[in-house]
Amino acid sequence: MVTVALQTNHTRLQKRLSDLATIGQLSCGGVCRTAYSAEDLAARQTVIAAMNQVDMDITIDAAGNIIGRYSGTQDLPALATGSHIDTVPIGGRYDGALGVLAGIEVVATLYEAGQRLNHPIEVIVFTDEEGEMIGSQAMAGNAHYTDAEFYQRLDGTPIQICLQRIGGDWDKLTTAQ
Repeated sequence: MVTVALQTNHTRLQKRLSDLATIGQLSCGGVCRTAYSAEDLAARQTVIAAMNQVDMDITIDAAGNIIGRYSGTQDLPALATGSHIDTVPIGGRYDGALGVLAGIEVVATLYEAGQRLNHPIEVIVFTDEEGEMIGSQAMAGNAHYTDAEFYQRLDGTPIQICLQRIGGDWDKLTTAQ
């Protein structure tokens, strides 16, 4: 067995963090990307593009979670990492985003070296982590499927419409339980 020393690209990771921080950037230096907003949608597309660059298969589950999968050499359970890219109204550039982009950087390092692990790697972007946490609740099996109003946005937008914006599906989410 040949061991290959791999090194992540700190400069690339910092650039991705900086680029993502421009989406919803505030004059005070913070970031505002509330879930389901135009800024959140743009950030989601940026992350999907980064996943596509490193040969990840991308799915969006019923809760709107983005799951990027870098296949392994064997049919084994996936190793998973991730976080969120939505923010509180005045969030920081690293909150959540670092957990997502660091996972993508690990995959990019493997991809550039032509390496695959035995297990697939999944990088997950959880939906609405700074709000009602529907993405992580759904993945953990703890979502309030019988109460759509629980997930209604402060502006009154129903969760069904919010999930449609990002490729999720409330009806599939509630029937899959």
